[in-house]
Amino acid sequence: MRKRGIKVYEQNRLNTGIEAKFICRGYHERMLLLNDIVAAQAAIHMHRYLGLDISSFKSYEEQYQIK
Repeated sequence: MRKRGIKVYEQNRLNTGIEAKFICRGYHERMLLLNDIVAAQAAIHMHRYLGLDISSFKSYEEQYQIK
């Protein structure tokens, strides 16, 4: 993140997820990471790391039918 000039200056844990405020190229931005999505992504990465089959998992786009 240092190479890209991104600096996180505040983090808050909310009921719905984690909110992070950061500066990128002089602009102040806010990002909300939802608990459900973070948990799903963590599970997929752990399965891959352990060498388990993840073909039964649907992508976020497939699960929520996003085009």
